[in-house]
Amino acid sequence: MIFVLLTLLPLLWGCSANEPPLAGTPVDPAVLFEHSTFADAALELEVRSLLGRPRGELSTAELNSIEILDAGRKGIEDLTGIDRLAHLRVLRLSANAFSDISPLQMLNRLEELDLGQNNITDAGGLTALGTLQVLVLSNNQLTEIGPLAQLTRLTQLDLDHNQISNLSPLRGLKLLRLLNFDDNFVRDLSALEALPALRRVELSGNPIDLEILAPLRERGIQVGFYLPPLGIGDDILEEEIRETLGIETGEISDANLRTIQRLSLRGAVSSIRGIERLTNLRIFSVIGVRAPLNDISPLSDLIRLREISIFNTELTSLQGLFQLRLLRRLRLDSNRIEDLSPLGQLTGVNDMSLGTNQIRDVFPLRRLIRMVKLNLSNNEIRDLGPLVKLIALEELNFNRNDVSSLAFVANMQKLRVLNCSTNLIEDISPLLDLPALTRVSLQGNPLSDKAKAHARELIDRGVTVIAPQ
Repeated sequence: MIFVLLTLLPLLWGCSANEPPLAGTPVDPAVLFEHSTFADAALELEVRSLLGRPRGELSTAELNSIEILDAGRKGIEDLTGIDRLAHLRVLRLSANAFSDISPLQMLNRLEELDLGQNNITDAGGLTALGTLQVLVLSNNQLTEIGPLAQLTRLTQLDLDHNQISNLSPLRGLKLLRLLNFDDNFVRDLSALEALPALRRVELSGNPIDLEILAPLRERGIQVGFYLPPLGIGDDILEEEIRETLGIETGEISDANLRTIQRLSLRGAVSSIRGIERLTNLRIFSVIGVRAPLNDISPLSDLIRLREISIFNTELTSLQGLFQLRLLRRLRLDSNRIEDLSPLGQLTGVNDMSLGTNQIRDVFPLRRLIRMVKLNLSNNEIRDLGPLVKLIALEELNFNRNDVSSLAFVANMQKLRVLNCSTNLIEDISPLLDLPALTRVSLQGNPLSDKAKAHARELIDRGVTVIAPQ
């Protein structure tokens, strides 16, 4: 049985151990949510929150009482076990991070299903859902939609922002009224001739000749079609996008932009407006030349981002990062950052580098307990006490600050490498209890004679110590 530490939750609980929690009541951050029913802790958290059952075995009757589950933007990566919610009619799972939807195949009462903004490449898990009337698969990575041919009760279907080129599997969907497939690779619309109930279709951003739209309009069908401007706010950004795609001039569709998973910019980048259209971006970096890149909020909707590096851009504001639940590596060195509060919700980050900024307060980092590697060098920090719970740390660098105490490292049993040079440290006794320590840099500190003796003890233990003589 596993328990999940609740740190942030829209519906928080706060009752005695013998009373059911009240929805909307703030919870002590130490409350534990049991993780024993579903493979994914985030999914279980949503179900238990909905039922008001932070702990204890969930009965079949309780799980069957759930007919509507809205769990968008929760960082869910695995749907295994969701078949236990056998009475679901409405399921909304947009903006998560799963790719395998086969666990949904037993939910044969579903009428509405939203799977938009995930990593789905295969729709095969939907073939048994014959009761579906509304289906959203937008912003995924689908290239083929054959499994949808069996969903004959569909009245609304959203396939926007995928990589689909063939609509023929939709020919049998005689009840379909609304169809969205903006920004795909569709050229042939003949399949739509077989849809007698069709009333509206959105197909902007496809490589379609305008003349083939006329028959649809003659049937009274509302047709939405346009090619949007690229809308990129910086010449360097647009040039790199075009180079990545191999499209030197002309229109670039959203379907093209969604093929980009890695983008690296160099030079005086002043704006990243328009980057939000690269919805499959995983890795993004900017190496600037002291250009004032002050607004990175366009990154906020790029929920698949796992790594961000922004160096030497005079960046001051981190607004827009807090939604990036899948982010694992964040490097923001050589900027002008002072306020770290937007980073407080990035609990999945395990590698963070914030060197050479203007940081004084590290309190917002206190909950980032998965952190393995942290660089805070060359800032204005006096107190690292808030990091005391970051016990997964293996590498920590805070050289060139104003820190005087190492007490906060006492429980960091995995810490291997520590650079605390050029601070105000006199006492290094907390280092004697760190069994994994292999290297420590202490030069530039006013070490006491006792601390120097402790340094020799560490050397005798096989630790590489760089310290003043």
